[in-house]
Amino acid sequence: MGRKVRQTIRELGGTMPENLPVAESIKKVEIREKKRLKAGQKRSLPNPGGGLLGELERPI
Repeated sequence: MGRKVRQTIRELGGTMPENLPVAESIKKVEIREKKRLKAGQKRSLPNPGGGLLGELERPI
């Protein structure tokens, strides 16, 4: 089954899982957000798409 999934990703021109960027550690995000809240900043996440998820909210 995994072979078929990978084949389909290739056929559709998608990014293979091993080529995706590594996600930031949850622990690092927690520390950064606690510092941000302490400092009273509004938002530290980049918001290029206008929504909370940025590009992930854009239609495919």
